[in-house]
Amino acid sequence: MSADRYIRQKLSAALDSLITNRDIRTRVEGALLSLIAVKDDELSDPENRERYRKLMELVTAREAEREGEGRFRATLRNMTEEEVSGVAREIKEIHDNLLRDLTGEHLA
Repeated sequence: MSADRYIRQKLSAALDSLITNRDIRTRVEGALLSLIAVKDDELSDPENRERYRKLMELVTAREAEREGEGRFRATLRNMTEEEVSGVAREIKEIHDNLLRDLTGEHLA
């Protein structure tokens, strides 16, 4: 399986997490956990690679402050709802860009 196909599967799993009925922080955390195995250098497109790297830097900015809490949860807990929604949008954009690159089509 190509690296892009593997990454697409991980991004698709992340999107699945984003469309559940849970609160936004829980959904985004689930999406990020789906992506934890993806390394930025695995993305073949330089723009996607840089966007993904910046996204991961953003969502791991805070150290865990509570027992059982990881960096994703600590960072998301300290973001506004608008910032967390922005993270969700960025995950979707990276996903859509990767699909467009793989299929050569523009996604709505």
